[in-house]
Amino acid sequence: MALQSYCILTVTSQMLVNAKGFIPMQKFLWLANWPALDFINTEYTQAGERIEHFTTAEDVAEWLRAARLPVVPPAVRSTEQLLVAARGYRKSLHSGVERLVSSGDVPADTISATNRLLEGDRFSFRLQRGRGGFQLQRHWNFASPADYIVPVALSFAELLGTADLSRIRRCKNPECPLIFYDTSKSATRNWCSLDICGNKLRVAAFRKRHSN
Repeated sequence: MALQSYCILTVTSQMLVNAKGFIPMQKFLWLANWPALDFINTEYTQAGERIEHFTTAEDVAEWLRAARLPVVPPAVRSTEQLLVAARGYRKSLHSGVERLVSSGDVPADTISATNRLLEGDRFSFRLQRGRGGFQLQRHWNFASPADYIVPVALSFAELLGTADLSRIRRCKNPECPLIFYDTSKSATRNWCSLDICGNKLRVAAFRKRHSN
């Protein structure tokens, strides 16, 4: 049973701008400041085109590794069950978070889907002595390919249970569907990326003002 520490990423994705909007220079977007929200951002619509980062189970395994979640073993990386589980739970999360952002409520279906993944003995905690003192380590115990989505469900549960839900936002750019958790001290973040969407709309507003 492999040891795996849970990690919340705060990595900002580098971007390029083209005629359609933005294109990530790296394969996945890391703009949300919370793993479950970054998971949602693996599928979105940009300029009328559906962008899908999970086309194979290998893509899901690569995302989990990049998110510093449990590494998917080679025997599981090509299974259809992993891909189906990832897309299915992502769909439930997406609808749930969209509802949360718009109305402050989370649908019962999203809660049920999360609880189904958290049921059983797929993870446990152990207190261990380390060089700097004691450490609480999480141990994963996965029995099926779908179980590798459990850390995402745990991330979402921790989001609902520990975070300020009013800080979960959708990018202010009406053409951008990306979701993020605002970690700014002033709680005034409006853009998925200030360098892309924020500046893009500011330039557009400036040009509009000076064209009149």
